[in-house]
Amino acid sequence: MSFSPVVHPTLVPTLAKLCGISAIGCYAVFELSLAPMRRYSKARDMRPSTAVFLASCFGSMANALVTSPLALRAFYMMVVNPGQPISLTMSAPEDLVWSCGITAGYFIADCLQMVLYHADYKREMGPQGMALMWGHHCISLVMWPYSVLTHKSTLFVTFYLCTEVTNVGQNLFHFANKSGANTKLTLAIGVLWILSFFVVRIVPLPWLIYHYVSLHASGGVGQTTAETIASALTVPLPFMLNIYWFKMLVSKAWRMAFPPPPKEKKAE
Repeated sequence: MSFSPVVHPTLVPTLAKLCGISAIGCYAVFELSLAPMRRYSKARDMRPSTAVFLASCFGSMANALVTSPLALRAFYMMVVNPGQPISLTMSAPEDLVWSCGITAGYFIADCLQMVLYHADYKREMGPQGMALMWGHHCISLVMWPYSVLTHKSTLFVTFYLCTEVTNVGQNLFHFANKSGANTKLTLAIGVLWILSFFVVRIVPLPWLIYHYVSLHASGGVGQTTAETIASALTVPLPFMLNIYWFKMLVSKAWRMAFPPPPKEKKAE
């Protein structure tokens, strides 16, 4: 099996610096937010673990607000560039390098938080949610920087980084829902989040799946055998996750909008 990746050396220090700075910055945002969130949760009579979860939302939102515009611009440049046809070996624009480095740093900070505050995260997210988050972060930390540094499957990685923009709505919903805000306000935020999720993560899927199938069916031109197998196995994972998460979002919104009638107590 061929495995001889060609890393673009000039990108390594840039990506590493961005990743390190972002990891420190995102963790600092979390720790600075934790004390106010603990006071807020205590005043609202919420669980202590909820304060940890809400503090983590600040780092997630900061990452989304910074990296999403960069990724969206990179994706636009890659798709409309007439001199670079859609392929598995599209070069990585500078905006993509920045977006990937900053997001990788956020993933590292989030992993550190899940280790240090494991019990709090587990109580708020559940074992399944924790396992899903660990899998998402660890696979992304390996595959995304590799893609950017070697210019392999960058189209798909750029799209994944674009989808971080929906985390803004996600975190706003968590703030409203966990803090016990007005139900109508929480529902309105949730509906807007679902709409953004649908437009950003679901609508482009047919176009992306078409290119995924056609590019890999041609033998992964420009990639080593190992890279082609890795991209064939990992590229569809976010597609499936987005469909699963969208189904869960719609189900939750439906339950909030049309809650089931209370069960009648049986007469003794």
